[in-house]
Amino acid sequence: MPVGPHGLFDLTDIPTTRRAVRMLAASLAGTIPDEPSVTAQQIQVPRAEDSEVPILLLRPQDASGPVPVLVWFHGGGQVLGFAGQDASWLKPLCAALGCAIAGVDYRLAPETPAPGAAEDGYTAYRWIGDNAAALGLDPDRVGLAGQSGGGGIAAATALLIRDRGATTPLFQLLMYPAPSRHRAAKQNPLRALRQLVATVE
Repeated sequence: MPVGPHGLFDLTDIPTTRRAVRMLAASLAGTIPDEPSVTAQQIQVPRAEDSEVPILLLRPQDASGPVPVLVWFHGGGQVLGFAGQDASWLKPLCAALGCAIAGVDYRLAPETPAPGAAEDGYTAYRWIGDNAAALGLDPDRVGLAGQSGGGGIAAATALLIRDRGATTPLFQLLMYPAPSRHRAAKQNPLRALRQLVATVE
């Protein structure tokens, strides 16, 4: 994997660094056994503009009835990364929890300034709720989660959901986010995941 003169994640050459992130993700995925009990489906969600919001939907094959779903926002400082980068470890999580995971390929900065990524999150969240029955998902058990920069997008998406009067998500799971420059949010990821799957049985 190439390392630029300014370190591993060199933001002086964003296109090159984005390609390097994809190479790193592919390399890491090769070290983790695939989870055959989980299916992966690419979905293109229409947005108000001409483009679409891509979603990577992971779902356990042997799940019976509508399953809960975690709407996932990948890390990368909101500048790097893509939904599929986390699939290698989200698939085993999906199988272990018996829930679906919808990775949102939100638009990245600097090409798309805020709140573009959160708008993509809101669009994906609403679409999943509206189409839950057709996808075999439970619209009453939808959580938001994100890692690093994706945690900030998850939080911003939750604010749009609140401000626009949409159905409240079951919880937020923010993994080392930076929602404020003054103070990082304290979260208990295990408690949030248990809440999501508590009513599966």
